[in-house]
Amino acid sequence: QEECKPLCSLRPDIFTRHYVRKNGYTKNRIESILDTLDCDEFSKTFQVPPLIPSQVIKIVKVTLARESTNVAGRYNKYCRDLPQTPWLLNGERKMESSVEELISGPIVALLRGTSSKFASSGREDVDVRSLGRGRPFNVEVLMPKVAALQFDQLRALEKEITEKSEGKLKVRDLQIVARESLVTLKQGEEEKTKEYTALCFCPDGIPDTLEGAVARAPLVLDQSTPIRVLHRRPVAVRQKEILEMSVTRLEGDAQKFILNLKTQAGTYIKEFIHGDFGRTKPSFGDLLGGAKVDILALDVTDIALDWPPRVSCDDVKSNGKH
Repeated sequence: QEECKPLCSLRPDIFTRHYVRKNGYTKNRIESILDTLDCDEFSKTFQVPPLIPSQVIKIVKVTLARESTNVAGRYNKYCRDLPQTPWLLNGERKMESSVEELISGPIVALLRGTSSKFASSGREDVDVRSLGRGRPFNVEVLMPKVAALQFDQLRALEKEITEKSEGKLKVRDLQIVARESLVTLKQGEEEKTKEYTALCFCPDGIPDTLEGAVARAPLVLDQSTPIRVLHRRPVAVRQKEILEMSVTRLEGDAQKFILNLKTQAGTYIKEFIHGDFGRTKPSFGDLLGGAKVDILALDVTDIALDWPPRVSCDDVKSNGKH
């Protein structure tokens, strides 16, 4: 620890005091700093060559570790009362379970790991379903005692997760992936397009301008951080694009309609529809000429990310990395 401290002064922009206090001196962070130093800069701070030790090295502790195993796949969520991650408020659990727990639990148990980290291409609200091909995800299993899974084991794992969820979830395309491929998952969260279907409601009746409103796409929105996420997201105005829209009127219903959208990743769909008290401009109500619009139900119908690769029964039965 003492030998690493001078690195803070050499590269304060990389190695902040906050980082040291929170996470300590990690191997990756030290290597990233050393890569930025030239020989002259290094020799002014450290002894080159190093002094010969005057004492015999004493081994105090030996710790064994192994690389994490990453299990990726896609999930469908069929209910409107399941959060993606454990929902805790002031230390109290608000929902019985979560997508993360239902998926990660059986995977960690089979690989006999100590814990896990769950990541996905974006996230849906607790009351939003994820349909179509499903949402790509990855479970990083830490310190696994089992590092590889056979094809049949992965298919049995899919069945176990799906059955234990009691109709709330379905998991597909489970496979072990290389850590390097996870950058694709992160890119999908920020860069890919997504498609939605929303059931909308106009309390004063659907205006005649409905078809004209959807014809305004593509259009760019200015979205201030929604009120409902202000407690966990910084205040900012983000520009997001609505790429395509179409609408279906419901026969015999003068107040409800179905809105289909294709959008840039990261667009707040609920806020686009109801306006979020003017924090999203233009809102769908603005496009209708100032009509009041609310959203009754929302489904994610597609995420344009072809990762991880689709698994079929014709695939070679192996645990090869993709």
